Amino acid sequence: MARNFSGAAKRYEAWATAQAQIAAALVKRLPAKLGPGVMVDLGCGTGLLAAGLLARYPAGAVVGIDLAKGMIEHASHRYRDDPRLRFVCGDAEDTGLLVAGAALVACASSSQWFHDARGTLTMWADSLASGGVLAVASLIQGSCAELAESYAIAAERPFAGLRFPPASLLPHMAVDANLRIISCDQVSVQTQYRNANEALRSFRQIGAVIQGHAADTRLTPWQTRRLICAYRQHATADGRAPVTYQVQYLIAEKRP
Repeated sequence: MARNFSGAAKRYEAWATAQAQIAAALVKRLPAKLGPGVMVDLGCGTGLLAAGLLARYPAGAVVGIDLAKGMIEHASHRYRDDPRLRFVCGDAEDTGLLVAGAALVACASSSQWFHDARGTLTMWADSLASGGVLAVASLIQGSCAELAESYAIAAERPFAGLRFPPASLLPHMAVDANLRIISCDQVSVQTQYRNANEALRSFRQIGAVIQGHAADTRLTPWQTRRLICAYRQHATADGRAPVTYQVQYLIAEKRP
C-alpha cells in the first residue's frame, strides 16, 4: 500500500477531486474555536487536509503522518516554507507516533486503509487533550458501488478489495472512547469522468489499488473487457462515468 500511494504522489491532487472535496467539507464542520495545542492529520497524503486545518486555525501547527514515503516527500517539499507544518513517514497505527495532548486529530478518506480502524481511532482519541476534538471523514459501506457491481459481473465474485466499514462504526467508537459527539452525518460525494476507462483509471492514479495485497486477484483480459462494459451501464445521461463515495463525517470532543 505504501508503495502504491508513493508512486501516485506527484499526480495525486490532479485526480483526487473527491478526496479534496471531502477534506474541505470536514474542515467546514470543525468548531469555530479550538483549544491550544498541536493538530494531527492521520493519512495526510500530499497535505490537502493539513493545509485546510491551518487555514481554519492559523495560529496552530500540524503534524501530518502517512505510511507512503512519496506522499511525505511531496508534502514536505510543497510546504517547506511553512514552519507550522511537519510531515512524518510512519504508520498511524503505531503507538510510537502518538502525539500526547493534541488539540485535534483529523483523518479524511484514509481510515478505510487502517488494519484496525476502530482500535486506531480509539487510540488517537485517548491521546487527545481534555476538550480535544476528533474529526473523521470515513468512506463507509456503499462507496464505489459502481466498481463493486461491475467487478462482480466481470469476475463472477465479490471484489475483496472493497471493505468499507459500516455507518455504525464511528458513532459506536466515539461513545466507547468517552467522546461527546458534536455532529455525525452522511453524504454522497461523486466524481464524474469522461468514460468508464477513465473512471477505472482514476483509482490507480491516486494509488487506491490493491496490487500486492492478499485480495489482489488479477482479471483476465476477457474479464477486464467485461468490467469496462459493465461499468458503462452506470453512465449518466450525458454519458459520463461516475465514482460515488458514501462519506460519514464525525466531529467529537473528548470529555473532561
